[in-house]
Amino acid sequence: KNWAAMTNTGRNHPLFKQFMSYTSQALFKVLPGEHVRVKHHLRALKMTDEQIRQLGRKFWRPKCRHSIPGPHKLIRDLLDVFNFFRDLEDPLRPGHKFLNSDADKIFRKEMRYVQYGYMSDFPGMNMYQAVHTLKTGLTVFRSLRSTSPLEGHFLHYRAAQHPTARSTGLELENARTNIFDLVWTLKAAVKAGKMQQCGHYSPWMCDELLQICSEYWEDR
Repeated sequence: KNWAAMTNTGRNHPLFKQFMSYTSQALFKVLPGEHVRVKHHLRALKMTDEQIRQLGRKFWRPKCRHSIPGPHKLIRDLLDVFNFFRDLEDPLRPGHKFLNSDADKIFRKEMRYVQYGYMSDFPGMNMYQAVHTLKTGLTVFRSLRSTSPLEGHFLHYRAAQHPTARSTGLELENARTNIFDLVWTLKAAVKAGKMQQCGHYSPWMCDELLQICSEYWEDR
């Protein structure tokens, strides 16, 4: 959001889209072997090499896995993007710069986060989780590089409490937190394919029922 605040245009401006596209290319680097992996999938779908060559970045971006490099390379690439647009005029508004007067200040502020390594992938950490495999043999991955689940957790957690119950005691608040976290975790596990949907949020009851059935059949 702060990075985009350097511009003088709206999000639908063609130059803004180009600016964000270059920024994305500076941030995300395709992992080695990813293009080959996806091309095998496309050839299995009977696509020719000529058809594959005509596919643009919009196709490859969500299909391939990417990494975010360390601060040394990231700063250099983002600086190239900034310098390219720094003195560029807005083609739709002659006499006006594409970047605003606060661009230098915003850029230096954002670069501090990059310098600390906050934007880079943690070394050795896998940033993708396999979801399923297509018939062509292509494994579909889900990126773990997001804070949306965490933000959604707090949004629903707050909405789960009635507005008139903001001053409940610590014991009730602790119970509500534990129950909410349990339900949220079970839903996440089902969505990630780590467990089967059991139709309720008391999975230990399934274990107890299985134990009862096992003892019953052993007695017979």
